[in-house]
Amino acid sequence: MAHRSNVALLVSHLDNEFSREIIVGANRAAQDFDSNLVIFPVRFVKGDVSDPYCYQHNTLIRYANCRDFDLVIVEAGTIGTFVNDDEMYDILSDFHHAKVLTIAKRVGDFPRMMFNTKGMEEEFDHLVSHHHYRNIGFVSGPLTSDDAVERLEVYKNGLKRHGLEYNPFWVVEGDFSDRSIGVIREFMTAHAMELDAIMFANDKMAMCAYDVAREMGLQVGKDIAFCGFDDIQDAMVCDPPLSTVHADSQALGYQALRDGLLMVEGYKDELLTVDTVFLDRSSCGERNFDAEKLREFENVCTNADFLDLIYNRFISENWDDSGYQQVLTETLAYIREVVELASKNEEFFFDRESMKEKFHQLMLHGILKAISIDELNRLVDYVSTWTKKTCRDPKRFAEIQRLMFSHCKQIVIFNFQQSFTSEAKQRSYLRGMNHLMNSLFLNGFDFLDNTSKSVSDDLDRIGVGDCFIYLHGEDIRISNYEQFRLPYSHRLRLGRNENGVISLEPENQTVNSAFLFSNKFISEKRKTLLVGTLFLAEEHFGILCAEMDPEHYYFFNLSVRPQFSFLVKLYTMQNKQREMMDVLKQTLGDVQIEKNRLDQITKEDTLTGESNLRGLYEAFNKAKDAEENQGKECVMIFCDLNNLKLINDNYGHEEGNYAICKIAESLRSNLPNDAVIARIGGDELVAFAFMKHKTELLFRDSIRRYLSRENMLNGKKYWIESSIGYFEFLMDKALEPGDVVNEADILMYADKKGKRKKIQK
Repeated sequence: MAHRSNVALLVSHLDNEFSREIIVGANRAAQDFDSNLVIFPVRFVKGDVSDPYCYQHNTLIRYANCRDFDLVIVEAGTIGTFVNDDEMYDILSDFHHAKVLTIAKRVGDFPRMMFNTKGMEEEFDHLVSHHHYRNIGFVSGPLTSDDAVERLEVYKNGLKRHGLEYNPFWVVEGDFSDRSIGVIREFMTAHAMELDAIMFANDKMAMCAYDVAREMGLQVGKDIAFCGFDDIQDAMVCDPPLSTVHADSQALGYQALRDGLLMVEGYKDELLTVDTVFLDRSSCGERNFDAEKLREFENVCTNADFLDLIYNRFISENWDDSGYQQVLTETLAYIREVVELASKNEEFFFDRESMKEKFHQLMLHGILKAISIDELNRLVDYVSTWTKKTCRDPKRFAEIQRLMFSHCKQIVIFNFQQSFTSEAKQRSYLRGMNHLMNSLFLNGFDFLDNTSKSVSDDLDRIGVGDCFIYLHGEDIRISNYEQFRLPYSHRLRLGRNENGVISLEPENQTVNSAFLFSNKFISEKRKTLLVGTLFLAEEHFGILCAEMDPEHYYFFNLSVRPQFSFLVKLYTMQNKQREMMDVLKQTLGDVQIEKNRLDQITKEDTLTGESNLRGLYEAFNKAKDAEENQGKECVMIFCDLNNLKLINDNYGHEEGNYAICKIAESLRSNLPNDAVIARIGGDELVAFAFMKHKTELLFRDSIRRYLSRENMLNGKKYWIESSIGYFEFLMDKALEPGDVVNEADILMYADKKGKRKKIQK
């Protein structure tokens, strides 16, 4: 059997849109070229002010530097944001066993995959030649970034190319994130009235400028023009849509893996580029689509000519992708039907609803994956223009124009519905994850010694295939990345592959750390694994490797990795508890005290001082088993802190923790003393109490008044608000706590709808 290549992909953050797109492209290439792919989200080397334990994720660099891999692809442009070129070079030079290819950032003489500058050059030329703008400003990224320096050079060269003078006051440095809004506000306040247009080194910073323009009473596209770079999803839906450069990050990931494998074989070793394309939208000024189309239609005389134009303009680029051929064929057939209806001479019955349904089926079959929203709207516009030229019956023409307008509405509605469906999937996934954690909490923490069939079934439920937990068993505490040294070996403490659960005696669990990703426990099928560090604060335990659907990667760092880290911590604490009891057999009283203390820790949330999920479930089960409680009126309250991610991103995790504690205090202050309150997730708290003369309306009003008083007096820049699910029930021995919590959870999501998304006061 031929050797299957093993590829390591080092990306920054699974929350980062650029990283996610790189992963999607690389995963597709790994499937096409039959390679194993192992993804290491290492965050930012030596820096992330919003995460004091970012360095724990950096330790994955040490795990990737092993003998398992033939090729290591490094998203150096993002990972290396906070280090200089020499430091990044030193890190990559440690990879002695594999070929190294960087993405976006030039690091020494390592081969690099990058976007070319073609699209941005077109963007600058368009502003000058099409709109006749002369005063053009520029917001760059951090000049420690190769991308930022390169895009600034394109701007400067554009000025030279058109004989325009460079004005240093019209250039300002941002940081590629929405934290640049302060710099942009200051820049626009000083210079917006002098400028015709502003180019931004990426779309995120351009989004900030939209907010500043609104503050200043400027209308984008009329009073001032904006252009971005990246073509992120928000660029199309902002008002007006942002002109930008489409840089296909998936293609960057795909070609990096494809060409990297060629380098491993010795075929290619050079600077590699991916094309970029300028997308003209409304933010850079009024567009003359009719003139553009008329130029393209000059040699179009028949419907057949028009269909050729549509194929070459919209279809041909993706025709060779076998995954899109069917829906593209259906799209061409539909367009042929519309243009033939328009050119018919005889009278006919025009069923607009039937045609709308056919268009809806095209979207269900994936046309928006083969063609961007921008291009699909443009395609509809082309069909509308062509039928205007060919249709001789005014009534029929009016019907077709109404149909084209309906298609534009269908595109917007379908895209919104897909987003809503995605949110529903996320909620379902988190419930599945909670079910898995509930099982482990209720069954104790011996799952690392005896992986049960039920745990395996729960992994299936959340879409996890192969799964491995490697623990080094050492007492490792680190406060920075440099302190971590990869232990010589790890122990496989949980393993599952395509053959089922791996059951091992302790003496057979040891694996050399150089072969964690290609050993006797790893099946021979092609796979893509996602790796995360298992840690709590400064304690480092090992790693979790999981085979998951890429659409669930978001939950890996949000829920899966942190939950397993906590369970491993409890497992190690329980082992220490057992060791203590063995050592202190002769002082049983002291041992019992220590056991009770450790048992209490496993039921307590360290941040809020309230219970955790295990403590809540034990209290609930104890209450339901008591005869005197049968039939009593009870309430389960599910409380969610609104917009925790925005608070963390904008003000840091300490502020996020403060807000969580205040939500816990609001519950404690408005519930009876014997109520049980538990924090069961990052931003989720649950409370169980016997009802004592307080109705749901009174309770909600009490919480609202408590948080209003808190927001008024705390001096914080953001709102602390919650969504509440209030579920009343009669106590019964047959009740399961998980079912009751889920009922309250459903009511909470209903309450969450319509809540504000902005956090600033």
